[in-house]
Formats: sequence, C-alpha cells, structure tokens
Amino acid sequence: MKKTTDKRGRGRPRNAALDALQAELAVSRRRASSVLKEVKTAKATTSENSLPALSPLAAARLEKLQKEIQFLETRIKTALMEQDALDRRLVTVDEARELLNRALEPVVQALRILPKSLSVRLVHGTTRTIEDTLATEANRILKMARENVARYRTALETKP
Repeated sequence: MKKTTDKRGRGRPRNAALDALQAELAVSRRRASSVLKEVKTAKATTSENSLPALSPLAAARLEKLQKEIQFLETRIKTALMEQDALDRRLVTVDEARELLNRALEPVVQALRILPKSLSVRLVHGTTRTIEDTLATEANRILKMARENVARYRTALETKP
C-alpha cells in the first residue's frame, strides 16, 4: 500500500500569493504572475516621499469591482423593467406595435378608399365646396383615429 504524503513532488513549490491573486481576480495564472511582477516593480520604483500611483494590483482589483458594479446595475435595471411590465406600467414593443396597428387600421382603410369616394363629389364642385368636403373627411378620419387609440388604450390598461 502506498503512503500518501503532503509533498507535492519535484519542482518548485507553488507561490501562495500567486494562487491567492489568481483566485481573487479570476484570471489566468500567467496574468496573475504578470500583475504580481508589476506590483513588485512598482514598489521598487516608488520613493518613500512621493505618493504612489495606483499599483497594478489595485488597478486590477478596481477594474474587476467596476465590472461587477456595471453587471449588477444592469441586472437591477432589467429586474425593474420586468417588474414594471408585470405591474402593467410598461408595455412591451410587441404590445405597442399591436396597439398602434389595431388603432390605425380603420384609419388606413379610410384613407385608401378616400380618393374613390371623394372623386365623384369633387369633380364639378366650386372651390368652397371642395374645401368643405376635404375638411369634413379629414375631421372624420382624425376623429376615428382618436376614438380607436382611446379604445385600445383603455383595453390595454384593463388587460390583466
């Protein structure tokens, strides 16, 4: 039977600081090693009297924290938007398109048949009667659009 030991075997022992840095920053061992080397050179080059600049290790930690903050802010915004959608304070893009299409479909149909229905009335009319006829038809179509938008808006608000 083979006896188990705590010895790692041949070669150099693992650098505990490098292992800790690799785990903390969640980077490759090579990147952690280069950051550790940069920290050592930064410590050697800064003098005692001057204020040291941000060390590479601190910069890496700060960058990681900033990325985590951005990620969490995005998650919070997404959760708030989902909650607003569930509370019916926010409509989705598909619901908005559906609302506009349903509300505008009668208006589109009225505008498509408008030339056919008006051509007979406008052929031999005076300027005044032509203007009155066009204004009446425009007002009718605008009224239809307002009514449809109001009707579908209330239907959307009361939707469970």
